[in-house]
Amino acid sequence: MAMGKMQELDAQLAQAKAKGIPVVSVMSNASAHAAFDVNVDEFVVGAKIATYLLSRMNYQGNILTQRYEGHGGTRARGKVLDVVLGENTGVKVLGSYTMARPQSWREDVKAGMEALILKNKGQINAVWASFDGQAFIIDDLLKASGAKKGQVLLTGVDGGQETFTRIRDKDSLLVATVAIPFEKMGEATVDGIDKLAVKKLAK
Repeated sequence: MAMGKMQELDAQLAQAKAKGIPVVSVMSNASAHAAFDVNVDEFVVGAKIATYLLSRMNYQGNILTQRYEGHGGTRARGKVLDVVLGENTGVKVLGSYTMARPQSWREDVKAGMEALILKNKGQINAVWASFDGQAFIIDDLLKASGAKKGQVLLTGVDGGQETFTRIRDKDSLLVATVAIPFEKMGEATVDGIDKLAVKKLAK
């Protein structure tokens, strides 16, 4: 199970365990009924990107934040950002938008952030996005508003080739991400499933 909520499936997972069916999770939090969970520490991820962004700002200026509360990882990143902001009062949050519609999230992020960028044009020093997909949309919006690289600092989290390409691009405002090793996590998961289900090794 990937990127789910193990706590919401407690009864079903208990049934699987009782029948001897191994359950493994990826970025879904641990469960007493699961064999193992492959995860990253989202609080560490959140701390790394938040402190990086504020240090690039010299702990002064105005930011916008783009959040998503529907996933434990992005929610944790936002909570850590709030802690970091609470200790650095020279940085002011001009506005924040929380993505609410996961099925049409791109349109949701575009509409919400477009309004915030327009309202605060000329005052924004940085934008914090809870994941890179949001940052891509914000990057395009900032470029369309006339912002140039270095004028507004934009960060995300996840990694991947599009992210790295944008960071290298002289026209993109994306400056940093924390790359989560999804492929390595997948390999570790498959290796674990092979040991449990095929080779029948003890947990």
